[in-house]
Amino acid sequence: MALYLFPLGMIQFFDDSGAPLNGGKLHSYQAGTTTPLATYHDVAGNTAHANPIVLDADGRPPAPIWLQADTRYKFVLKDSTDVELDQWDDVFGVQEGAAASEWAAGATPTFVDASNFTQQGDTTAVMHVNRRVKLTDASTLYGYISAASYSAGTNKTTVTVVRDSGDLSSSLTAVEYAFLAATNDSVPNLAVAVIPESSSTPGTPAAARITRFALAKGASTGVFGVDDQGLVAGLDAGFEVLAGGSAHALDKEAAGINAITPTATRIITLPTTGVRGGRIVRIINLASAQKVTIKSSDGTQLASFQDGHVTMMATQDTPTGSAHWIIIDRSGGGAPRFRAERTAVQNNITGVDKVEYNIALFDNNGDYDEVTNFRFTPTVPGVYQIAARMGWSSLTSGDLISIWVYKNGSNEEFSSLNVESTSGEEEMAVSALLEANGTTDYFEIFASNTGRDTSDVRAGGSVNLFGASWHGN
Repeated sequence: MALYLFPLGMIQFFDDSGAPLNGGKLHSYQAGTTTPLATYHDVAGNTAHANPIVLDADGRPPAPIWLQADTRYKFVLKDSTDVELDQWDDVFGVQEGAAASEWAAGATPTFVDASNFTQQGDTTAVMHVNRRVKLTDASTLYGYISAASYSAGTNKTTVTVVRDSGDLSSSLTAVEYAFLAATNDSVPNLAVAVIPESSSTPGTPAAARITRFALAKGASTGVFGVDDQGLVAGLDAGFEVLAGGSAHALDKEAAGINAITPTATRIITLPTTGVRGGRIVRIINLASAQKVTIKSSDGTQLASFQDGHVTMMATQDTPTGSAHWIIIDRSGGGAPRFRAERTAVQNNITGVDKVEYNIALFDNNGDYDEVTNFRFTPTVPGVYQIAARMGWSSLTSGDLISIWVYKNGSNEEFSSLNVESTSGEEEMAVSALLEANGTTDYFEIFASNTGRDTSDVRAGGSVNLFGASWHGN
């Protein structure tokens, strides 16, 4: 007889006042009944416990409690005067060294035909559409459930299975179902799209490829195959890619799926139909010469980048707008950043004037205007670190000088200095952590001198710098 250890071990019981339950009684029954069921002192099962087990002065059982294998218990705890204090039903022992299985045993199947079997009673709660199953037949078969229906007249459930390979036969003896349900499971629903760089022409994007769809839902069966020409098998409905304005629904059931060919404009529209909250989509752009724009299904731009990746998560079922997706990770060209400088003098700072940083040292998303407005308009929503530095000239002692970070034409942060130097020159810096909506919000740097009519931005790129970087949502 196999025995497993009581899951609470040598637990110490207490009464309601917190004192050890001296003389308490622990009754053991078959689960859901009042039929006594034996427990044992050791794994060999040589000595059965008294039923009830009487606790010692410390509120502990006199020996470890071992339970019969493959058996469910109900335990009832009483004090020494038989007043019930607590109870636990459907308790089973802990199997030492046992490996957890990814399959759970289902009701005994009865063979019908190559794709169908029946089970006694209504088993549709566990035998639901898209759940993976393992079938013990002449050989072990795997597949997923495509239909399950219960008939009250026969009190049977008919289950239809799409097999990975092989057919059911009269040798069918058992069915097991995956612990993870086909809906609302605990594993993130992850899609990864890769836009590769052509090996023959550096800087030219090749056909788009989806490299992995982990635990894909709908009619798909999981991870699917790809090749350099595009999408070939196992696709999940609902993930749509727009290439040059032409929509391609990636549907496993559709015949003759074509590769998504490279174009000057690549727009990826995030899925809506069949998507539940928690789905994670990662877009990886390896085509350094081509920018990728990601949009929600209502057409709102969420990210635009090249030579990097963006990972996004749906915040609700059937996400339709930008508010229903959040960026949870990005790197490389996917994270907007720029740095600009001014090397020449900018004369006559009067009142509050914009500083014209007119040489972009780098600007990975092309979001900084170094020609006309000298402003940073990030195309990705999120929080940005904005920082600037500038050198002054033509100052006199007593001047009050300031450098300002403006957002949408209004001051958000500033740094000020009372000039005491007689050299006529100073250097200042300012920084701010600010949010941007990714569409209309923009940032500029202004300077002011309230102590006199005019002063100048000093020449020298090393002292006149303006930059920003994306810090997340």
